[in-house]
Amino acid sequence: MYKVRKSFFTCLMMAVVILSVIASTKLTVIFNIPIACSFFIFPLAYLSIVVINDLKGAKDALITLITGVGILIISYLLIALVLNLPNQIDTINEANAIQLLYGQEINGMYLPNIKIMIGSIIGLLAAGLSLIGIYSSASKYTFKTISCFLAVLIAQLLFNAIYIFATEYGVTEGNAFIMLILNRFIFSVAWTFLISILFLIFSHHKKEKPKVTIEEVTKKEANIEEKPKTVSKPKKSTKNIEIRNNQKSVKNTNSKNKEKKK
Repeated sequence: MYKVRKSFFTCLMMAVVILSVIASTKLTVIFNIPIACSFFIFPLAYLSIVVINDLKGAKDALITLITGVGILIISYLLIALVLNLPNQIDTINEANAIQLLYGQEINGMYLPNIKIMIGSIIGLLAAGLSLIGIYSSASKYTFKTISCFLAVLIAQLLFNAIYIFATEYGVTEGNAFIMLILNRFIFSVAWTFLISILFLIFSHHKKEKPKVTIEEVTKKEANIEEKPKTVSKPKKSTKNIEIRNNQKSVKNTNSKNKEKKK
């Protein structure tokens, strides 16, 4: 059952990364601040990492994180390849959102937006590492749900800080920049509560009976064979006892007869 859940959340991690790249081309406005729609999908990646960490350990969670970062890098490289296909027809802005968001035209070539790449890749890597480290350490001293809440909240705040600094610093200023940070903080807290509830559902451990492996059985048998066997003294047979008793009685009768003759 653990393997099925691990496979599911690994696939979820990859799907979230790819869909976030696509969804970030769409914007929504909350409290007069535009926010990319990927912000409402991307936190599921933290759920995948923390559940795998709980089920299989920090090593498997780290592998999932590195795989997700690799998928993100490959996605950006493929976008750059698609944007530079020859004989492309100009389309309206709404239909060409990927080109506007990720493409920077330099000498007739579209290159990925370096700010977005750095913000998302480094942000995901740093947030994922902090999530694994905090949860692995905190779960030893407190409840797993509390550890999940703290780890996910700090990971989201770290990602948002890196991403906003990389993409919005020098572009958005003043009250708009402060409102952007506050909006992301509020939604980070809301997402953290939701992820903690989902974590309770999917990270449930069932008690399983310990399975005895073939190696353990062979080791037990080897230990039994190595123990020195105690040599038991051979029991005296009843026949030998009877013969000895008869011999003693014969000797006694002979000695009595000799005495009488004298």
